[in-house]
Amino acid sequence: MSDLYGDDILLWSKRQIGLLRQIADGEQAPEPPDWVNIAAELEEIDKKATVRSSLQQKIDELHEQIAKERQRAAQAEAKLRATSDEVSALRAEAEARRRWSLARRIRWVLNGE
Repeated sequence: MSDLYGDDILLWSKRQIGLLRQIADGEQAPEPPDWVNIAAELEEIDKKATVRSSLQQKIDELHEQIAKERQRAAQAEAKLRATSDEVSALRAEAEARRRWSLARRIRWVLNGE
């Protein structure tokens, strides 16, 4: 039976399922189940479930981190936009004052004011 385990795992699995069901139903099984390999398969399933759970946890953590980084980026972008708007307003104000001052000087030179 152990040879079948290494040669055709699907057929081995089906046979083991049949044997275990016979035993569970109280029937006499024609041969004992391959307990060593059944235990190995159950351990492997447990390991895979543990790895899968750990991976899912890491993926969830990464999704949370990405969401936080996106939020920080959006806040930084909003702050940059506000600062840019403020700089534009200050430039416009400075330009208006420069023009007003230049116009005043020209009037002073022309009119002697």
